[in-house]
Amino acid sequence: MSNIIARPNLLIPTLAGAAISVNDLRGQIIVLAFINEATCHTGQTLELIDGIMLQVGPRLLRSIGCIVDLYDGERPRDNFSAFTCDVGWASRRQVAEFLKVSMSGFHLPQLLVIDASGRHRLRCIPHGVDYEEAVVNLRESIEHIVEEQRRALASAERRPEMVETR
Repeated sequence: MSNIIARPNLLIPTLAGAAISVNDLRGQIIVLAFINEATCHTGQTLELIDGIMLQVGPRLLRSIGCIVDLYDGERPRDNFSAFTCDVGWASRRQVAEFLKVSMSGFHLPQLLVIDASGRHRLRCIPHGVDYEEAVVNLRESIEHIVEEQRRALASAERRPEMVETR
C-alpha cells in the first residue's frame, strides 16, 4: 500500500560539501538509509544500497546514506569514501519530522524507499537476527518498484505525442 501523505523536505548536507534536497529528486526512485555512524550495521547498510544502485543503475535509482546526528550539530567523520552512494547527515529531529514519527520510537538503521512520484513506498528497520531476511525482502521490494518505473517509462515512450493544431 502506498503512503500518499505530503511530507516535508529533507535537506542533507553531504560529506563531499554539497547538499541534497530530497524533494528535488522527484522522477527518481530514492533509497535513503538512515544510519548511526557507530553501529556494526552502518557498513552493511551502505554496501546494500550501493549494490542495489549499481545493479539497477543511476538513471532510475538514487541511493543516499544519511547519518543521523545523535549529538545535534556534530559533523560525522569522513570515513565513507569507499561507498559510491552519497553520504550526508541530518539531525534526529529533522529525520523524525521527515518520517512523521516520534523521536522516542525512532530506531536505526532505517531504510526508506521513495518512488519517482515522491511517495514513501517502503520503510524497514533491519536489525537483530532478522537483518539478512530484511535485506532480501528490501532488495525484492526495490526491484518491484524499479520494474514499475521501467514499465511506466516504456509506456510513456510508446504513447504518441500530442500535437497542437490550430
